[in-house]
Amino acid sequence: MITTIDGKTMGGLYRLRVPTAQVFSGLKALTQDVLDRIDTQMSAWISHSDLCRFNVTPVGEWVSIPSDMANVVALGLQMSTFTDGALNICLGQQSRAFGFMPGKVGGSNFSDANTALDLDLENTMLRRRTDVVLDLNAIAKGYAADLVCSTLRQSGVRDMMIEVAGDICAIGQRPDQNPWTVAMELPLSDRIVPIRFVPLKDQAMACSGNYRRFKDSLGHIIDPRAGQPLPATPSSVIVLAPSAAEADALATSLYVMGAVKGMKFARQHSLAAAFITPIKDGFKEEATDQFAALILH
Repeated sequence: MITTIDGKTMGGLYRLRVPTAQVFSGLKALTQDVLDRIDTQMSAWISHSDLCRFNVTPVGEWVSIPSDMANVVALGLQMSTFTDGALNICLGQQSRAFGFMPGKVGGSNFSDANTALDLDLENTMLRRRTDVVLDLNAIAKGYAADLVCSTLRQSGVRDMMIEVAGDICAIGQRPDQNPWTVAMELPLSDRIVPIRFVPLKDQAMACSGNYRRFKDSLGHIIDPRAGQPLPATPSSVIVLAPSAAEADALATSLYVMGAVKGMKFARQHSLAAAFITPIKDGFKEEATDQFAALILH
């Protein structure tokens, strides 16, 4: 049997599935504590979060940040370099300007994250070189899912799958020794239509798209090259990766690149990725060989 535990976090929902035989007293409280900790550190919607505190610190001043937040920033900087700027964790000004992030709009200043930030990972210190606004939304949810899994493993849970606001991390297997499975859906704004079930074992999955969170035909995902939101379209990118944080960052990056350039990039770097794009009579699904191999395994 499988026990399902769910709740609220990061402006959305989480759902944890664990074999009933591995459930222990305090499992839900421990899970919620991990998620609340990451939310309190990295949420732009909590005025006293570490993220919000950093964003009002004067430019050039070093700020001590929690180690988890430092790890997320480090991954963001790495992914910015890896994707040639398709992922940028310094677009908070733009998200504010278009209503996707709270706070006073202070202009349209934005630049490459590696140019705008200095990170001292060893001492967990961060500073801004220019007046940008840090936004960790493209990685924090995935990181939270990973952290729940690692924390529960330390508490003796061997097998689990957790979804945090759409980002999924799966460890081990179901009680029947089959992999955990998650639905891969069409990018529709008004209903859920699964097109296949993806098996996950010691694997993570993330989906990126502008088909559910948008305003006035503009989606919440900002194009770092222009500082403008990408159009809301019925398209999506699904990425499988060893960690949910990595899958989260890569899915956003590939979506920003677009289906053609994104697929080329994914193939060049042997990423497990699939693109779903609209065509005249429905949708087109295109996947890398690495993605196909994993879902058929």
